[in-house]
Amino acid sequence: MQIRDTRNGSWYWVNTAVNACLHITPADKCVYGALASFGGCKDIHPSFELIAKRSGVTIRMAMKAVKKLEKVGLVDKEKGGGRGNANVYNLLKCPRGCSQCQKGEQ
Repeated sequence: MQIRDTRNGSWYWVNTAVNACLHITPADKCVYGALASFGGCKDIHPSFELIAKRSGVTIRMAMKAVKKLEKVGLVDKEKGGGRGNANVYNLLKCPRGCSQCQKGEQ
């Protein structure tokens, strides 16, 4: 079996628990995928405009989705330091899904 190099940017991994999560919307999942698409970079720090473009949602929806992904524990954000400095995002290891999935809430 051939394993592809994830650092080349042509594809990325998304944990199946994220896709199966019932506590986030399809738009949230698309935004998570957009963030994951930066996985080959040293830091994940796209603008909301770029997140929206990659995920096919509006900028407002991208902002709302990032906030939701933070709330449920799938993403961590480090403040970028003001206007023009994008936040740095960390995709958290959540093998059983979001914080609500891990508690067994349906």
